[in-house]
Amino acid sequence: MEILKRCATLQRRCPMDQGIIRASKALYTRNTLQHLVEAMDSDHDFSLKDYWCEYTIASCLQNIQRAIHACCKKMWPEAVHNPTEY
Repeated sequence: MEILKRCATLQRRCPMDQGIIRASKALYTRNTLQHLVEAMDSDHDFSLKDYWCEYTIASCLQNIQRAIHACCKKMWPEAVHNPTEY
């Protein structure tokens, strides 16, 4: 029940209008590509196919969390927690 209350509050204070959605998508893409470049730099035998095979749903969800966190952080800083706490 607590989660539903938080979601309702977040929707009122941080509306997911088109600007927020566009920014979230851009941040998600940037984070994904940044992680890809870091993987390429750290591994000399890098394989793009292997990289995407190892990209799990958990990786995706963490990336989505970071993107939404970054979008809402400036609008309502008191409500956005440190993402390392999750």
